[in-house]
Amino acid sequence: MSGCKEIIDFDEKSVRDTIVVSGILEDGKFVDIRLSKTINRFVDSEFEPIENLDIILYENNREIGELRHVNRGRYISDGFSATAGNKYRIEIFENNRKIASAETIIPERRQILKIDTISRFSDGKKWLRVKLRFADQVGSEDYYRIELHEQLFIPYLTSSQQVSVRMITIPLEINTEKNWLLRGMGFYNQNDKFHDWAGNMFNIFSDRYIQGQDFDLMMDMPYFRTDSVLGTNRKIYLQHISRDYFYYLRSVMQQMSTSNNPFNEPVQIYSNVSGGTGIFGGFSQTVDSVIHVNWALVDSLFPGITIPGKLNPFNNSSPAFVGRGNLKDF
Repeated sequence: MSGCKEIIDFDEKSVRDTIVVSGILEDGKFVDIRLSKTINRFVDSEFEPIENLDIILYENNREIGELRHVNRGRYISDGFSATAGNKYRIEIFENNRKIASAETIIPERRQILKIDTISRFSDGKKWLRVKLRFADQVGSEDYYRIELHEQLFIPYLTSSQQVSVRMITIPLEINTEKNWLLRGMGFYNQNDKFHDWAGNMFNIFSDRYIQGQDFDLMMDMPYFRTDSVLGTNRKIYLQHISRDYFYYLRSVMQQMSTSNNPFNEPVQIYSNVSGGTGIFGGFSQTVDSVIHVNWALVDSLFPGITIPGKLNPFNNSSPAFVGRGNLKDF
């Protein structure tokens, strides 16, 4: 080791701060951008927001206007929402001088055609196997991400001894052991024996080998026992993400999986910001639900109550049960 040692003079003061852009645009939502500075790795410093710059937003090369600074380096659009199918560009100015820029597109939504479920046992554990069928488009390079959230509806007694319900939302993990598309992120075909991608924590994949197909994506998720809850709503989000967003998430996973290994080359986090670093990406999403109702517990706590229809999968905030004996949102 001593034979490989070389002393290099390094003046850390000569390294200038670089602007960091963080912005992921979502179809139908207002534009939300965060600006900060890079931090010297040898200095014990916290997040340093940038609050005194101007950001101009463009949609399909048409100027929309200036983003408004809210606080701690967060800039948002007032009265304007991003739309799928459009290209967006931001230009960042300091004292009327452009110092950085970035652009992205928001891909169109991809339709979830069908969801089937079946429970199964593996290694002594019960899993819920979900088959999600979606329609990929032929002739385009597409990238996707799967997100899962489980809402649990838990009964409890209030101080006035009335039965009420609270909702708890938790993220779900996907078992990708036998799922070639997620394990290989779509970069490898089904018959490739060397495509294992350890740690696809963001559940991203490309359509390299499934272009134009109505594809069945198989997923295993933990099966939550519903004995003590009124019901569960497992929300499945199919996100159609921009290419830059995909490569950014991929580089983050690579960096996390190699950071503690001294024999690995360092991984540079992907950036599409000109004049700085960071990510400016976009996505649209379609959501569907797998709903289980514990009828025995519902009937014992709320006798005579009926549950009209399916819980709206876009209702992310309000609980499925509100107050005593009221199940109108479920």
